[in-house]
Amino acid sequence: MEISSTKTSRLVIDASLAVWAVVSAIAPFDTLALIRSWREKNVQLISPSLFLSESTSAIRRLVHSGLISAEEGANALTDLLDLSVDIIQETDEHCRAAFRWAERLDQARAYDGFYLAVAEESGIELWTADERLACSAQNKNIDWIRWAGQIHSI
Repeated sequence: MEISSTKTSRLVIDASLAVWAVVSAIAPFDTLALIRSWREKNVQLISPSLFLSESTSAIRRLVHSGLISAEEGANALTDLLDLSVDIIQETDEHCRAAFRWAERLDQARAYDGFYLAVAEESGIELWTADERLACSAQNKNIDWIRWAGQIHSI
């Protein structure tokens, strides 16, 4: 698998990418290999603090829906916390930027906007497993948001 190189030694990942990495049995593509590749290259992964609650909720939703067992969910949560993602505490400015991003991308909720705000503020790429988010950004000529599934379709 060929993985795009990043322009920096840091990047933002969102909850979708991390959850698919730790629940690989039902993931549409292998994001864990991508994270391992970044680790081998000493790439620092960062994310806003909502990453933790959003990822935990997504894993719990998979357990509740019966897609994975409670034990698999608990193991996935442990694996998620072991990814060593550096958490950035959101600021007032992140809230404002997230709100603006939600408006720009025509989203009802601002969750994705926090990831965009942190990436924009840091001047680094945002990687996501959310194809809809990546396509929406691409349609707005935002070239620093990467869809993890893209590396599997090349």
